[in-house]
Amino acid sequence: MYQEPFTSFVERAGTRLTNEPYGYRKQAGELIRGIFQTLSIRHVPLLSTDMHQWKGQGARQHAYYQPQHYSDNGIPIPSSAISVFPSAPPEGEHITVDTTDSLLTAVKSAKPGQVITIKPGIYRFHGRSIPVTHAGTVQQPIMVRANRLGEAQLEFSMLEGFHVMAPYWVFENLIITGTCKNDSDCEHAFHVVGDAQGFVLRNSTIKDFNAHVKVNGSSGHYPDNGLIEHSNFYNQHARKTPNPVNLLNINSVDNWRVQSNLLADFMKSGGDKLSYGAFMKGNGRKGIFENNLVICEMNLTYSGKTQVALSFGGGGTGTAFCRDQSCETEHSEGIIKNNIILNCPTDVAIYLNKAAKTRIYHNALINTLGIDARFGSTSALIANNIIAGRIKDRDGATTIRQNNLIDIDCVQPGSYWPFSCAVDELYQAPYTGDFRLQKGSLILGRGITINKKMTDFCDNTADPQHPDLGPIQYSNGRSCLPLYRE
Repeated sequence: MYQEPFTSFVERAGTRLTNEPYGYRKQAGELIRGIFQTLSIRHVPLLSTDMHQWKGQGARQHAYYQPQHYSDNGIPIPSSAISVFPSAPPEGEHITVDTTDSLLTAVKSAKPGQVITIKPGIYRFHGRSIPVTHAGTVQQPIMVRANRLGEAQLEFSMLEGFHVMAPYWVFENLIITGTCKNDSDCEHAFHVVGDAQGFVLRNSTIKDFNAHVKVNGSSGHYPDNGLIEHSNFYNQHARKTPNPVNLLNINSVDNWRVQSNLLADFMKSGGDKLSYGAFMKGNGRKGIFENNLVICEMNLTYSGKTQVALSFGGGGTGTAFCRDQSCETEHSEGIIKNNIILNCPTDVAIYLNKAAKTRIYHNALINTLGIDARFGSTSALIANNIIAGRIKDRDGATTIRQNNLIDIDCVQPGSYWPFSCAVDELYQAPYTGDFRLQKGSLILGRGITINKKMTDFCDNTADPQHPDLGPIQYSNGRSCLPLYRE
């Protein structure tokens, strides 16, 4: 028996009716959707995952990385492009710290090429922030790290943790927890501003903040060229605050990449109860969301809150905060590819708000309302995706749609897809994170060529001429378990 979540059924029924030419049917569809949005119904099976045992996409205890490298123009090269398991220790002058004060001193006096290693232990911080003001260089970035994920645990009872104002800093293997009694007092674990180009955060776990990483310009300077990879971002309770809640709040910058992370449980119970997993906005360019696993409802229970997984544009930006004080476009030339977005039933998985020249391809959107593209400056190519929901152009947005498996379209006359193409039939148990392939005939080799060098959700190579639909390339015969856990 088909076990589609109730929200998806109501959305597809309401959408189908609102698209009917007859007025009474359209009104019925709008009524159905309006009534359901006022209800609080438990409709998603929580994964109930012990995050200490997590071994899926994101941070891993036994992952080690080579020293961070940058391209000639200062853009961080993702670790997967180099090597995940090097034999050599990080390069540079090594400084070991074992107290809160010694860590603060090392950060305050850091020099290019230094590697600040935090010994095992719990480190508690109070105050407003930890200023990071000394610059590294492309050839000699400054690194703050633990030898292994889980050894160094930083507890921040402060408005923001590392206030990064200087370029080329790399943070890795850290566990950082917000410990404020009042949620509004723990805003950011990292605030990256102004001249902080080349910022890198990798293989870390960040939890219990309103906006775990906040990025923005300052006085006409912008921290371009950032990389956030192989990390976990989540909250252990819904945030009781009127302040914005979004795990990654990236504003007004160019060339930021968010890759191979876990983003989960970013609920907001105060104010408007609207939250985002991650967005880039404020007239930035060339941002990338790639290979991320986004689970709106993983360990936290739904209770009338609205969550959007990924967005270019978010809820918009005030003119004073947009790059060059221009907000006609919130983001341009952005890419959303190879992501799995799971159990976000109260809103869309992807929201484009004044997002020009966007490309969205090879994603799987499961138990969400799909994709919204909004406003005249929004344009997007949407291809090779698996979508349990729909794509909607609003307020003058334009999208080109190619070769997407959209299960709501299965019932349309003359559909390219067979009638039976519900997501439940593609995978073993997608709503609980089991993406073992069950019905490959619908997706194997059915994609169109997007680029010549193609990898999938697990960084496995794929045939660019005949790719599979969705983020996992089963045809290459390689293993890929997005939610593997013990």
